[in-house]
Amino acid sequence: MTPPQRDGRRGRHVRAGACSALLVLGWGALAQPAAPAAPDALALEKLASRVAQEVAERRAEAPVAILARAESADLARAFTTVMAAQLARRNLAPMALEAPAPSSGEMEARAAGARSLVRLTVLLEGGLLRTRGDLLGTWVNFWSGVTATRPSSPAAAIDASVEADAQALALALAAAAVPSRPPSAGDELRLLSAVFVRLPHWTAALAAGDLDGDGRDEVVALTEEEILAFSPDGRLLARRELRALPFSSSPSREPFGAISVDEAAHVVCYLSAQRARGEALALVRVGGRFRVVRTLERAPLAQIGGAEWTGEIAAGQNTFRPAIASTDAASRWVAPAAFSALSAFTGPSGVELLLVFPSGAATWRRGFAPDAASLELRGLGAASALADLDGDGAAEIATTEPTWAPSPEVLRVLRAPSAAAGPLEGNVRFRSELPHGRALQIAAADLDGDRAHELVLSLWLPDGTAELQVFKRVP
Repeated sequence: MTPPQRDGRRGRHVRAGACSALLVLGWGALAQPAAPAAPDALALEKLASRVAQEVAERRAEAPVAILARAESADLARAFTTVMAAQLARRNLAPMALEAPAPSSGEMEARAAGARSLVRLTVLLEGGLLRTRGDLLGTWVNFWSGVTATRPSSPAAAIDASVEADAQALALALAAAAVPSRPPSAGDELRLLSAVFVRLPHWTAALAAGDLDGDGRDEVVALTEEEILAFSPDGRLLARRELRALPFSSSPSREPFGAISVDEAAHVVCYLSAQRARGEALALVRVGGRFRVVRTLERAPLAQIGGAEWTGEIAAGQNTFRPAIASTDAASRWVAPAAFSALSAFTGPSGVELLLVFPSGAATWRRGFAPDAASLELRGLGAASALADLDGDGAAEIATTEPTWAPSPEVLRVLRAPSAAAGPLEGNVRFRSELPHGRALQIAAADLDGDRAHELVLSLWLPDGTAELQVFKRVP
């Protein structure tokens, strides 16, 4: 349930600019049908396959020139490469062009010997990887004279989209090596989202942390059946079934539990409300499995200052009891009431804590000291976490809706509590309605090693499966 604390590392963002892509491929024969992209293909491959199929169905004459543009040079180049491969499978002799603007692409295509041109803009919006543009013929009738008239075919408007994935999100946000301006407390955030991974069962808890010491966080998800670890790009690294653990005498009705990541020891600790005990696991790269380090009797809530903070799951409930203990024998704290989520963040100014209660009320405080600065909040959902999304060293609050069955579910990012002023509604830096599902877990993760956080959100879907979505800040 609980994302791990961070160590205060920060990084700078960079900006992306408009671009086009250049690639020249070989010649081919007439267009022929090709197999569609596999169901598990990457988003770029699926989108390119759809567009290439439409180009073929419109009887585009080979060779076909491609002019793809995007805000990110990496996204434009990658899509052009995959699109060219799809057209080549259909014997359309693709060639990619570089042109200062779409309007000049027609002349460039004629000069290169292309008989058809597909002009596309590739973008990420609303969790979709989308391309818009047109297909036109470039052949010029000899009898046209000075005016280079277009043929009547092929001609088509193109608008296609697929669900974005982690690869598409990374390419869309790839930027030139230009430092971004320092963030301001008054700035609104812009986040792009993509599907990270799909799971066959609802999640009970979610966390992220660096399990292999490479400077990038892995994502760990707990269900009632197993615990799974995923690489920063969504590949399954290891899984362990829970069936060897004894059942709890008082399980919760819905999936619930806790995960924390000890980054110093590269160990993930977890406890499911369906089981009487939990485990501490180390990731074993070879064979895609976990190695059991020890068993746990208490729920691992967070790793703070080198100590593990633990609690107890309330019998039959999706909450933790108020008493919180630490492996540091001198440390103990009692929360105001039973809580549904705890998030810890370690920044330059020390430890920050966020406790969310089933009522939607929450407590933010700086450390465990009795006289620590604190702030009472309202209107927070169970999926709430502290995360530094803009790299300024202060943690924003990412949260969802507090209602039982929100329609639609909404993700909000609130200003850092230390910088917030006025009611909660006036401190929103980002707000987005989610397309489907109910969100009950969220984790802060540094997936690309830039020392700033992304958000990984788990959505429970009506069919009993779950979808992890990743949200990343646009520089």
